Amino acid sequence: MNTKKCFVAALAAAVAVSSAAVSVGAIAPGTTTNSATVKATAVAGVTTHFSVTIEGVTIDADVPADVITAGEEITFGANTITNVDIETAVANLSDPVTSKLLDVYFLDADGESMSFKDAGVDVTVTTSDVAYDTIYVYEEATGLNKLATADGNKMNFKAPHFSYYVLTKVVEEPSQQPSQQDSRSGYKHR
Repeated sequence: MNTKKCFVAALAAAVAVSSAAVSVGAIAPGTTTNSATVKATAVAGVTTHFSVTIEGVTIDADVPADVITAGEEITFGANTITNVDIETAVANLSDPVTSKLLDVYFLDADGESMSFKDAGVDVTVTTSDVAYDTIYVYEEATGLNKLATADGNKMNFKAPHFSYYVLTKVVEEPSQQPSQQDSRSGYKHR
């Protein structure tokens, strides 16, 4: 095999491995702007707790003991991303919103995506920089699906799998100040 073919094959393998760890969604990946990960080893009979903080958002996830194997090393991570498909879906919501896009994932020791369809994972999203109103999951087939509404600065939900999450906050319309006209004279005060 010639050197050029070896290099191309090695490059393709490297790209496949690195993209599995960055984005677990089915849509074309966006651009990662920031990342946070944590690893833990599952203990028999104990719920495994994970927590990552990224750009003012803390994501806590509790994986039930009966859905993972004791001794299994698991990585939990989140990336803030930009993605045209998701941003278009957010722009089409009924109210104008500001949003933050997160790619949230679990990986097994081999770097493969994990899902928890039988039990689900209890998730709490806590925000400190912006008081977001709602969190959605973005699915390729169905678009934005509402997961939870904020209770103060927290959102709680159960997730059978992890994907692209969208935190949204309705943009307040600036209130219009009534003109200060004198009703008797029709002139504005200065």
